[in-house]
Amino acid sequence: MEEQAGQEDSGVTPIETSAGELGATLAAFVDTLLPGDDLFPPASIAGTQGLLADRVRVMVGHDTLASLVAALTGPGLPFYDQSSEERRARLRRFELNLPEQFAFFRNVTYYTYYQSPLVTAAIRGLGHEYNDAPQPLGYALAPFDPTPGVDAPSVARGGYKRTEDMTRMDVSGLVVLEQRSSEDA
Repeated sequence: MEEQAGQEDSGVTPIETSAGELGATLAAFVDTLLPGDDLFPPASIAGTQGLLADRVRVMVGHDTLASLVAALTGPGLPFYDQSSEERRARLRRFELNLPEQFAFFRNVTYYTYYQSPLVTAAIRGLGHEYNDAPQPLGYALAPFDPTPGVDAPSVARGGYKRTEDMTRMDVSGLVVLEQRSSEDA
């Protein structure tokens, strides 16, 4: 992934940025992708930017975060101080100019957002059974009660033989086996 999202192949020179500027840029980035609504929180409220920074650092290195800031930087105000329309326009340019790098940051952002307890609570608020992780609770399933002809075949197919009832077969007439043995010799 480093080749796709790293600074070497991105065509973007990382810029020096303070931790505060990096945090504000990441918060604006995730909120532009996932602004939230009446039920779902904005991504920055769910803490997505912090986990995004950590995951990107672990996956491809800290310099990649600086290349994101550089890709979002344009004339005028910093990305985080731009209007939502200008931020969306900058994201569109980022996606067009560096599609692999954009896809990497977008996907990590989405995965991070949808693991947030605030977001899983919002999904549950829609009436869906949604566990943070399927285990150990799993999902309740109705007991399986096969109905002949519906859940199980009405015509028996195949068969079963116990191991002790198995007998050897003569395979000496199989041409494929003769070809393999002559190639091995």
